[in-house]
Amino acid sequence: MVISIGSHPVYKEWELWFYTMGFPQPQRVFEQESGIGLMKMMVDRFLSLEAPLPTHGTVEDNGYLLTKEFIWHGKRLILNCCMDHGDSRTYGDLRVEIVKRPDDTDPAGRMGEVVPGYAFDDCDLIRSNCPNQVVTWHGNDDIGFLGGQPIYLRFRIRNGGLFSFMMQK
Repeated sequence: MVISIGSHPVYKEWELWFYTMGFPQPQRVFEQESGIGLMKMMVDRFLSLEAPLPTHGTVEDNGYLLTKEFIWHGKRLILNCCMDHGDSRTYGDLRVEIVKRPDDTDPAGRMGEVVPGYAFDDCDLIRSNCPNQVVTWHGNDDIGFLGGQPIYLRFRIRNGGLFSFMMQK
């Protein structure tokens, strides 16, 4: 079977549409039988960081993602994430904390100086499948006060995936 994409993807709302053409024959064998198809995917979901349900221990035993240091220039943090994997009984969750300086002596990257009020426990639980999920801490999404400052973001994900994050002004 041969499937080819006929053009650039079409951006429609929060999806990318790929128009395809398919042949049931092997490559280089072209007969009259063919078909046209449409493949859809959420925007910016080519690659994700996945974290399964923990098999033992507590949530604190799970891994973390710590970004490299970068200068914050936004007002809000937006995530492209998927915390539902088809089974509502096992919805995942995600939390974010803002770190001023990680602890270089902790190989797991779990320690360090967290911005007060922006720790994991302050972050409102994210349990959505959304390409533009706004992160809030106690209902507040405005982190513009960090403008121009070097920060790190630390993500804790359980049974879900993180595709991307961005700053919004």
